[in-house]
Amino acid sequence: MRRLIFIIPLIVLSCSGVPVLKQSPAVTNAAACEACAGASIARPIRLVHSIEAAFKGNRRAFMIGITVADPAKRTLDSAIMSLEGLVLFQAKYGKEITVSRAVDLFSSPQFAESMMNDITLMLLPPQTGMSAFGTLRGSTVCRYGSGDEILDIAAGADSWKKVLYREGKCVRTAKAWSFDERGIPAEMELVARGESAYSLYLKLISAEEILR
Repeated sequence: MRRLIFIIPLIVLSCSGVPVLKQSPAVTNAAACEACAGASIARPIRLVHSIEAAFKGNRRAFMIGITVADPAKRTLDSAIMSLEGLVLFQAKYGKEITVSRAVDLFSSPQFAESMMNDITLMLLPPQTGMSAFGTLRGSTVCRYGSGDEILDIAAGADSWKKVLYREGKCVRTAKAWSFDERGIPAEMELVARGESAYSLYLKLISAEEILR
């Protein structure tokens, strides 16, 4: 698995601090909600991704990720496997995180919480209502939350980007592009900043909608 250099333009959002959104008469609350809704899954689905993880010290790992997500119930059932099929980590996320298997580097409680929160950021809609909307560098941006934690979502026709700020500092960015006819992205990237910085590049292997 080799990650390709981006050859398509992606929506730009600031990661140096919480940006000021520009108000535009063309952007209404309804238009902003519609534009940003596509940055989260809408129905229960089972996703399988190949994952390339990069850590400090130029360390890399290659894995398979399997996630069953239900946006209405806000639940996740996720597993990480080695390329040989060994289950390295498995957990459920709902009202709390329940880990059923974790080996080696995946066994710390901090890892479980960070991973499930990252998957939530990439797949599920925000829990809070939209607190502001506007434009930034020509893209419609929806802002959720206020105070210590703010999430900005910028959505376009062929990509979206989410930026999470805590105490005014950018701590996560997630991008997605190359959507299929269902609006499911073929490629995603997450970058975690801070003391334990890392990045994940996910390439879709399969996406199966689940009938309830």
